[in-house]
Amino acid sequence: MNAGTFPVHSLSVVRDGVDVGPSGGWFQFGQMQSMPCGQFPAPQLWVDTDAGAAAAAGAVASTPATDAATATGTLMTECVAHADQCRAMFTYEDLVIEKNAELVKAGREPLLVAYPRGSLAVSDAPLGFLPQPGNDDARRIFTELQEHLLTDAGAQAALLKLGRRPAASVGLTLDEPDPAVFNPEWGIQGTINEQGIQYPSAPVIQAALDRYQTRYRRPVAAYYCLDGSGSMGDNDGWTGIEAATAQVFDPEQAAQNFLQTHPQDVTTVAIFAGGVTGGSPWQVRGNDGNTLRGLARDIAGYEPDGGTDMYACLLRATEELTGRHNGDRKRLLVLMTDGQSNTRQRDEALDALQRAGVPVVAIAFGRDADPRQLEEVAKAANGTFVRQDDLVAALRQAAGYK
Repeated sequence: MNAGTFPVHSLSVVRDGVDVGPSGGWFQFGQMQSMPCGQFPAPQLWVDTDAGAAAAAGAVASTPATDAATATGTLMTECVAHADQCRAMFTYEDLVIEKNAELVKAGREPLLVAYPRGSLAVSDAPLGFLPQPGNDDARRIFTELQEHLLTDAGAQAALLKLGRRPAASVGLTLDEPDPAVFNPEWGIQGTINEQGIQYPSAPVIQAALDRYQTRYRRPVAAYYCLDGSGSMGDNDGWTGIEAATAQVFDPEQAAQNFLQTHPQDVTTVAIFAGGVTGGSPWQVRGNDGNTLRGLARDIAGYEPDGGTDMYACLLRATEELTGRHNGDRKRLLVLMTDGQSNTRQRDEALDALQRAGVPVVAIAFGRDADPRQLEEVAKAANGTFVRQDDLVAALRQAAGYK
């Protein structure tokens, strides 16, 4: 264990009572018998690597498209809020403890945890310090903080109250754990005699992630609605859009961020101003590199102009994404805008989004963006709202929902 770390457990998913992966545990709503560690079978060893990856990818593909890609805590909040859609998930032990405390306080049913035998993953939380000339005082403060967290009885007690297991614990077993925190009625086990799983080497993990994007994940029909109004040229927003889309649609750059396009993906880009404009929408079926780079060239060739009507683009995107030609593809709508939209087609667009069930990642950037409009769109579509002025980071984040 690294010095200055406080491990928590990473739990794996069981869907409808069937273990779909070799590591972790689950929680589920409703009356469910708690299964002690010893009742779980030993983790399955996949002789056929592709079959194992495909099974794991199948579980991931059926996860609701919420903030899971970016924040485990947010995913848990969404899972609790939409219990009809989310019955189980990967998460950390301490997050379940924190969430259960909130649920019990509110008079609601807590979540249930189980730990498959021999498959616990430990998530370290290291404290790191990067030495720089002239920061001796900062280093002294850091060292004192690290020493305090590792040795002070009060600090250790405070961490335990948060559901964190100190790095000094042996075999992750706690001495007389507080049942109010490590509550056995929630399935939490204070005494665990387990070693953390051994992870593959970095090249193996890299290859597995690449394969997931290009072979195993469920194909996606992604529709990008990009604000091309006149204000985008005034505030350099379109320059940011060009840089961001170049990273997402250039296969080499996309691979660096694990955003590769699947051979069966359908990618559509529409630019909106007073309506859908600029010769768009443009569509690419599959992952041919030259064709995808052509999307970035089309975007770069556009000159921002006109007003802002994002609802026109949302209507068109919803119609396209719900078409039969998309088959069983997972659907995703990404909206990026820097201003306030006219509302002529607002009601029609929101109604279409609600009926279609297509998740929307609504990204606001710049001082003039109206978060109320975008939050309303995200809520109607059971999606998510993001405020991000770094457009490269924002579009990478949105593409990660695939």
